[in-house]
Amino acid sequence: MPSVHVIGALGQVGTGARTMLNFLGVPEDKITLWDMQETSQHEGPYYEILDSEIFINCINLKQKGLIFLNKEALNRPNRKLSIISDVSCDYTNPANPIPIYSDATSFDAPTKRILQKDNPVDVIAIDYLPTLVPKESSEQFGDKLLPHVLQFDHTSVWLDALGIFYQKLSTIHQIKS
Repeated sequence: MPSVHVIGALGQVGTGARTMLNFLGVPEDKITLWDMQETSQHEGPYYEILDSEIFINCINLKQKGLIFLNKEALNRPNRKLSIISDVSCDYTNPANPIPIYSDATSFDAPTKRILQKDNPVDVIAIDYLPTLVPKESSEQFGDKLLPHVLQFDHTSVWLDALGIFYQKLSTIHQIKS
């Protein structure tokens, strides 16, 4: 069973990653869970990540300056790490804590090989990863949106929205005819 290092472990995405690892049968003693307490010790890189075979980045990027891994760290001898799943996928952000790749992967090509040497690292960085779980994404979005929607003045807002909806719907029917 592979060893896995999860950063952002206390957040919703990190909790989901841990749940998935448990579901897949990865024993707890093979899972290292870090959150802000562990990553606030220094700016990095965090060479401890190299001791795991899989690294899952689940942070909600809020601060600049943290470097979890960089290419120099990946070139260290005796590295076990071979897969990085960057769920956060912040490669375009100047504060990206994993500045080792420059473009996202996709469902058609889900991995990108970094370091072509004897010990490669494959990166998974699908920037629309929540679409893999559309039901959960929709429920989460709906749960966050509903309290705000319920505060609207129902009479005017909804009647205006309904009018626009029917107007646009009639345009679609005219196009098909």
